[in-house]
Amino acid sequence: MSAYESISLMENLVITEIYSIHYFEYTKDFVYEGESHDFWELLCVDNGVIEVTAGDQNLVLEKGEMIFHKPNEFHALRANGQIAPNLIVISFDCDASCMDFFRDRIVTINATEGFYLGQILTEAKKTFYTPLNNPYICKLV
Repeated sequence: MSAYESISLMENLVITEIYSIHYFEYTKDFVYEGESHDFWELLCVDNGVIEVTAGDQNLVLEKGEMIFHKPNEFHALRANGQIAPNLIVISFDCDASCMDFFRDRIVTINATEGFYLGQILTEAKKTFYTPLNNPYICKLV
């Protein structure tokens, strides 16, 4: 008999589909009229400031702040006319109940979390032919 004992790993959060991975360097007067879709969308401000519409809320996000648009939530963007924003946008499917934590909440990320988002972008550049800066791409290749 072996002295080794195993540990069962739990999968509390599983992302089943990725729809888009983007890195945008917008102009200071950028406007996106908005959309809604049936999957989650993470938006993180890498630099600058962005005005975000999320459902019936109008919010201002600054560098290091992140919002998760829940499925079917209308969302739109507007630069403030003074500071050009750089944004990370990742859209995905996830049915995990722990995603409820992110509903209607702005999260501030730390340096480690920013590093990991950067790693996701680096891997996306290596994995997909699709350019990460084209907002009109609807399918990763």
